[in-house]
Amino acid sequence: MKNILTTLILLAVLMFLGGCKKKETLLFCEGTTPDMKGVKCGTVFTAGDLTLLIKSGDNFETDKLTAVVYDLKEYREEQARTFSIDVKPEEQTATAPLSLYAEGKYRLRIYGKDKKNVAEGEVEIVDTY
Repeated sequence: MKNILTTLILLAVLMFLGGCKKKETLLFCEGTTPDMKGVKCGTVFTAGDLTLLIKSGDNFETDKLTAVVYDLKEYREEQARTFSIDVKPEEQTATAPLSLYAEGKYRLRIYGKDKKNVAEGEVEIVDTY
């Protein structure tokens, strides 16, 4: 009886932890496939051009998203730049090009209708030379 109770408790804990995993809404990739799957996605890249893959749980409900790039400093973040991404209001997935050439850590926040945070993620650019 004690073994069954222990097993049930362990299963409940594992199910709880599995359900708490944060869904990735912003992926940094080297490209995408025609069916909107990321190619060589990650969080650390050498300087250059990337593709943002934005996945929202809901329709965008707007024709433009706003991307804000923050340069992460030691104890703060500085807004580096802002750009717009054209999307279809009925879609939940979009892509956008992103060029990062300066070494460092960056946070991107994607805002949609009524400045709702649609997606967020961090990427690090490293110099390999």
